[in-house]
Amino acid sequence: MLVETGCSRSIAHVSCCKAWKKGIVSMTTVSGEEWQCEGTGIVRLQLSGGAFTTVRVSVTAVKPLGFEFILGMDGIKALDGVIVDARNGVRFGVEKSEFCAAANTVVAVDERDFSATYHPVTNSWTAA
Repeated sequence: MLVETGCSRSIAHVSCCKAWKKGIVSMTTVSGEEWQCEGTGIVRLQLSGGAFTTVRVSVTAVKPLGFEFILGMDGIKALDGVIVDARNGVRFGVEKSEFCAAANTVVAVDERDFSATYHPVTNSWTAA
């Protein structure tokens, strides 16, 4: 699978879609070329942690860029966003991972309706 933030719709190779409807679906690639799909279908996207969603896809007989599935922005949004870490690991928003930050000095943010201060001694944040 390719996670593609530049593609508005997800694209599935026919091997990934059990039932789909034939119909001409034309897309324009980033290089400006026309890409013809065979039809549309609905696939269930399920993550290893069990979270799942369904997304409507364009179905193609040719593997786009050699991938069986391109997850476009419609699928990324359905999975509540995506985070790619420094090791190219992909985590979706529905996986509910926690994030934290640490520093050796006091870090502060002071806005009109929000303030936060990081305390390196206690390794904690105070927000108001």
